[in-house]
Amino acid sequence: VHGGGVFGEEARSLSIVSCQSEVLFILSSLLSGRRSTEVWQRLSEDDILGVIYKTFDSIFDRELDPREVDANTNPHNNDPSSHQNHRHDPETLRKMEYLRLIHEFWDCRDVYELHNIERSKQRDCRRRLAQKLIDRLIKQNEDPCTYNVLTYALEAFIRGTPFSLRLSEQVFLSSHVLNHLVDVISECRNEHRIESEFSLLAELLKFNQNTMYQLEMILSANENKYKGLLSVVTGRPFHSNLFLRSLILTLPSYQTDDTPEDKQLLISQLSCCLKCREKSAHNHEYWEPYSVFVERIQKAKETVDIQTSSEYGRDIKEEQITTLLNSLQPSHMDKSTCTICFENVLLPEQLCAQDVDSDYIVNENARNIPPTLSKFINSNKIKMIRNLMVEISLKQVCRENMCCVTTTLVFFVNAMHASNIESLLNSIRDYELSLALETCSKSESVSDLYKPNAENKYGRMDPFRNFFELVCVWLAYYADQRHYQDTLFYCTHIPMSAWRSTVKTLISLLPQYYLN
Repeated sequence: VHGGGVFGEEARSLSIVSCQSEVLFILSSLLSGRRSTEVWQRLSEDDILGVIYKTFDSIFDRELDPREVDANTNPHNNDPSSHQNHRHDPETLRKMEYLRLIHEFWDCRDVYELHNIERSKQRDCRRRLAQKLIDRLIKQNEDPCTYNVLTYALEAFIRGTPFSLRLSEQVFLSSHVLNHLVDVISECRNEHRIESEFSLLAELLKFNQNTMYQLEMILSANENKYKGLLSVVTGRPFHSNLFLRSLILTLPSYQTDDTPEDKQLLISQLSCCLKCREKSAHNHEYWEPYSVFVERIQKAKETVDIQTSSEYGRDIKEEQITTLLNSLQPSHMDKSTCTICFENVLLPEQLCAQDVDSDYIVNENARNIPPTLSKFINSNKIKMIRNLMVEISLKQVCRENMCCVTTTLVFFVNAMHASNIESLLNSIRDYELSLALETCSKSESVSDLYKPNAENKYGRMDPFRNFFELVCVWLAYYADQRHYQDTLFYCTHIPMSAWRSTVKTLISLLPQYYLN
């Protein structure tokens, strides 16, 4: 680029943009790695949010017409893989890395990271930057990949907000984007954005009566939006699973008055003991190398595959179950961290006045949330659980889709809590058999559908056998590292003891329901 002129300036500009993208990528990677706490503290000291806020408009200076955005995504609609693998121009890549940096800086995976943010006192700057992201979200003038990263950044804005402020920040964000999210999801305007939109919607609603009430009011005022949203929920179980989980964890119908306070599954406030605060400065010491994780999960898959082979079937014996559980839960489990504070319960009425943000006032109407969504879940529960049980297979399950297994398990955690887990499994079996009968010819029995045949060498997927395999891998995933358990608890507020008892019960019961 020695000639100068327009070509030379353009080439230099593209070179700078590419370099900026690489720097942003490196910073994001460091924030998501083993030394994330140290990197976060250094960036915080250098006022990274202030720098991002000042430079945001210069990065997002080019806008696309929403119709142009949708038109540009049409070629990908016929080929799902092309949407993931298509190339972006340098400026779009820079936008995406810029938003990823915001996401990684805001996001919290456990209470230790949240403790660091709580000390930083960056609320005003966070809100101003969030407002810029909100404006871009509503305009819908970014391509789907950029839009998705932007949406996940706003999700991280909520997840990375200290508990004492989170309820009011959910209301702040909902007042700007809740109507928009309901509109675009209910109309399914762009299928490549729907998963991130559901994720943000889930985070806005989780454990918040006010925002849940707002959603109920929006849906009750427009029947088309209500039918459209719930049609997408039932038709796309994987994309909507986080939203569904948020409803289950938040709606009053799933909370019982007779539950002892120290056994509540829904926790409104987490406390962090001194030992955990000390750990927050050395969080990287508790991380498992990714290569070890991959090897452990692969070994779990192989073990489960052998256990569910035809030689065992539904007659799997108790000693075999015990052997399987022992192989999935190594004896060297990390028990070096405090567990008491992670299962500490403070109900809303027990919180001291100084612990709750003064901006948040519970809407009196929200104390009696209309039962619309609760009725929807109750009337479609069996169908949704069955669909989630077969949404992914043993070969497909990985870190990226483990959330789908977790959401399915939330239903069973509640059933375990109400002592009706076998009743739930019976209802799922009856529903599955009714579906099978619809496709069964007169010359064959229902059980034949689940056996290998010429048309399908695996036969119809048995939801119970498939979910047994997924639950076993899930247990292995969360068994060996406290770090993963902390993240699970942070996202659901369900104690690890409740997860373990539910999973062990399912591993014992599911083989009895095998259909082949």
